[in-house]
Amino acid sequence: MRCEYCGKELKSDAIFCTACGKKQEKLVKKITPLFCTNCGNKLKEGDGFCTSCGAKVETTEVIDSAFVEPKQAPLQQAQDVNGASVQKEVRNSVQNIANTKEQGKQKDASSSSKKVLIIVVVIIFFLLLCALGFMFLYNNVFNSDDDRIERDYDDDEDEDEDKKDEKSAETDETTTEATTEAATEAEEKKEEVKADYDLSDKSDISIEGTFSESNSGDYIIKLAQNLSFKDGDTFLEDIKSIRIDMSDLDYKINDYASKGDIIKITGQGYTQDDKIYIKAKTVLDDEGKDIAESEELEGDYIIENSSRELLEEEDIKDLSLQQLNYAKNEIYARHGRKFASKELQDYFNSKDWYNGTIEPEDFSDYMLNDVELANAKLLKDREYALDPNGYPLDK
Repeated sequence: MRCEYCGKELKSDAIFCTACGKKQEKLVKKITPLFCTNCGNKLKEGDGFCTSCGAKVETTEVIDSAFVEPKQAPLQQAQDVNGASVQKEVRNSVQNIANTKEQGKQKDASSSSKKVLIIVVVIIFFLLLCALGFMFLYNNVFNSDDDRIERDYDDDEDEDEDKKDEKSAETDETTTEATTEAATEAEEKKEEVKADYDLSDKSDISIEGTFSESNSGDYIIKLAQNLSFKDGDTFLEDIKSIRIDMSDLDYKINDYASKGDIIKITGQGYTQDDKIYIKAKTVLDDEGKDIAESEELEGDYIIENSSRELLEEEDIKDLSLQQLNYAKNEIYARHGRKFASKELQDYFNSKDWYNGTIEPEDFSDYMLNDVELANAKLLKDREYALDPNGYPLDK
């Protein structure tokens, strides 16, 4: 075939002239694809755009066999070649369309995946923005309010603590002042109040009360009323009992006196461990007699130790009915009881130790100690065991 412009001999399938370079318009035939490469829609020959998606249709240029000059080969061979070429072009076109459709599907799938991915990213970004916004609001609005309230609360607490500290300091100061004033008043009171006994001059004092013993075995004289004592700078008040120091005497008080007996002690007083002691020089009974001397009188009592020692049946088994009665009343007579019976009154009036001061109706067994109560009962039981009517007084 020859170029339609310059007449240059060309190959049968040449589209452009190798000499002048112009396109062989009469030789080129444009073939419309059977299907749209974008959506796969079936096309008609001559369609410039897809009737479905509107995409431009890309045509395929092939040599039109009608304008190709036949070579010396037989006509049938030329036609076969041209037909084979056309079929080949058609198959290639169909294959390209199929490939294009597949690529379109892959592109659509890829496009859909990208759209989904974009949507997910947008949603995540939106959620992050929401979270950040909430955190911002919480930190700058709610938290600030809470902090402000907490700060106000802390300030209130600090203020309360300061007030408490100030109040506590004022209270401590007031307490200290009150304590100082109380101590000063106490000292002034000690100086102003005169003690019942001043032991500083080491002079003898006389103390009267009831005889007793402490749990540790110390002799004690219990006072009828509380007393106060001063010994140098030591001032002791409301003293209820005084300990007896018998180191200067050669006998024991409980050998001659029982618990509850009234005694009077003369001696020198002193203080030790905030306790008052009296160093006895004399110990007198309730009649003013030395207890050691008065108890030594022989034959003046039926039973001498009935006021301080528990009696037993063996001790009174030889006493007569009269002696049992007299010995029983002898316990009462030691405490100054008077008797309605003339016989008993005359008998005890004859005793040097007797000093009747209490009328019979005024006397009470509470004046007796435990030993005396037990001995009086023993003597009475023995008396009425010998005679159911007891000893007949005044007969």
